[in-house]
Amino acid sequence: MKLNWGTALGGIYVTYMCVMLGMVYVSRQHDVNLVAPDYYQKELDYQSEIDATNNTRSLAEKVKVDYNGQNITINLSKFDSSAKGSVTLFRSSDHNLDQRMPLAISDDAKMVIPTKGLKRGVWIVKLKWESDGEKYQFEDSVFL
Repeated sequence: MKLNWGTALGGIYVTYMCVMLGMVYVSRQHDVNLVAPDYYQKELDYQSEIDATNNTRSLAEKVKVDYNGQNITINLSKFDSSAKGSVTLFRSSDHNLDQRMPLAISDDAKMVIPTKGLKRGVWIVKLKWESDGEKYQFEDSVFL
């Protein structure tokens, strides 16, 4: 069988189409994790987050997050148990692993979070709290 240029060109187009359809199929099998399902509303509220972060930066005693191998310790030395807020352990690679808990400051101005059951890798500790009518926000990363 003799091939002419028309047959070769048709073969190239068919091959190209099969490769593109294969790539579309493979890309549709990949799970896309959004950082947050309500990202548009969060974008609208971003100025309040900037203000809360600036409030945290202006503190005389800085907020510290430490990991000792078993626990994540958050040191909020200026605040007591009257501060209300939340702590989020954010995993950017999979939003299904994110954990959120209320802020519970002990008498020594610390909060201890056990890491048993958390997957190894990089976690972002996000703190949002309010004390004396002022809002605060802090983020730090921890490698488990």
